Amino acid sequence: MPGPNAPQSPARAVFDALASVLHEDRQEKFLAARVLMRLLVSDGALHPSERTMLDTTMDRFGLDLGRRAAIWAESIVLLQPDSVADPQVAAAAAQPLEQLVAALPRAAAQELLAHLHHGAWADGVVVQAEQAVIAAVERRLA
Repeated sequence: MPGPNAPQSPARAVFDALASVLHEDRQEKFLAARVLMRLLVSDGALHPSERTMLDTTMDRFGLDLGRRAAIWAESIVLLQPDSVADPQVAAAAAQPLEQLVAALPRAAAQELLAHLHHGAWADGVVVQAEQAVIAAVERRLA
């Protein structure tokens, strides 16, 4: 068995590179879904059509059950600030929107913008808080 400093085989290097890219893509999708969720709950409620949109988007993004659960838990904390939450969930809910948006690569932010426009209209009404989330992503793209 080769030691820890032995050169990698070309196949192993390719698999490691693919794993890194897939990890980054999953992280981008997770962040984008969190921003979408923030938009959907920004008016203080989660309409059934908004819930469906978030579920469908998380399906399309291929988010695993753990990441989906984290997003739903964060939404509960945002909708019910007095709720008791796991410290990790509370920390996620307290993370500023601008920090989430800044962590997105430009291409991911551009893709997210279309989801946000659809999400803002999911319940039939666009409110100022939803417009503020869209504006944060637009500033990221400026």
